[in-house]
Amino acid sequence: MQNSQPVFLTELEQGDRANGITIRNRLLIVQRMWGKAACCPEYVEKTTYRWNGSRLLQIGAPQRRKFVPR
Repeated sequence: MQNSQPVFLTELEQGDRANGITIRNRLLIVQRMWGKAACCPEYVEKTTYRWNGSRLLQIGAPQRRKFVPR
């Protein structure tokens, strides 16, 4: 934020199927659906990032869980 306004920092270059973005304890947590087709996700992958002042750094390996439709 600058002058109470959000500022663009970077883009995530891993597709456009994010289904959840959260900021918790200064970490960016992104959840994406993956599968053979956009209509039929097979699993959800959660990736955690930390901002180092100039770019996002991935923290640890992505975590995957089976997609369960609601």
